[in-house]
Amino acid sequence: MVEELIGQAENIVVLDQGNIAWQGNPYDLFGDMESLIRLRIRPLPFTRIGWKFFKKGWLPFNQIPFNLATAEFLIRRFLPAAAGSPLQKKHSVLEIRPVGTNVSHSSGSFRAILRVENLWYQYPSNTKAGLHNINLTIHQGDFVAVIGPNGADKTTLAKHFNGLLKPKSGRVMVDGINTALVSTSQLAQTVDYVFQNPDHQLFCISVEKNWITGLKTPACRIVEKKRIERILRFLKLEDYRHVHPFKLSKGER
Repeated sequence: MVEELIGQAENIVVLDQGNIAWQGNPYDLFGDMESLIRLRIRPLPFTRIGWKFFKKGWLPFNQIPFNLATAEFLIRRFLPAAAGSPLQKKHSVLEIRPVGTNVSHSSGSFRAILRVENLWYQYPSNTKAGLHNINLTIHQGDFVAVIGPNGADKTTLAKHFNGLLKPKSGRVMVDGINTALVSTSQLAQTVDYVFQNPDHQLFCISVEKNWITGLKTPACRIVEKKRIERILRFLKLEDYRHVHPFKLSKGER
């Protein structure tokens, strides 16, 4: 899961007690053992190895491995040095990634689709920390992961994006719309919310009927048959159109 996240997310936002504790490129975070320990995030086994090589001066930071094949290559390359033998110089097959750069594109050329400005939120019970002065900008086309330990208020932040929660102070702008000034139903036409457990959002007796219900909007109550066909074909679920969703595997759901 984390390995896939590193390869796909362009930015990582780490929440801790309602505050942004770290924000930046996923490679810079998961390659830095000291930051991971400070943020209470479990390091990857591959990066642990690379970090040790980096601290010994054998490896630049931007060559810390994030997969088994690269880690194995490094171990075979550097073990002679660890044993006191002369370092075997081999042609490097490592892919160099510039430190601090995005995975796929620079956000500077894309418009901001979401802005969180000085956001504060406190739960009425005051038993939870809430959000403290959160500032965050997500651009069109960005793939951003929000991570953090249990109770870090990741869900609290996400619920501000579609209006399920309203800021106590500051503001959240979604595609130019101030979420505090519109209803959740209005924001739902722009912001989708997918539950962590797929079973919580499956409520029709067949795959096809679930898709039809999900595609309906206040402006479009009738879903075209060819649109359903296109979606089922794209997801390779054509043979399951009349199957009850709970008979599918977790991944298929």
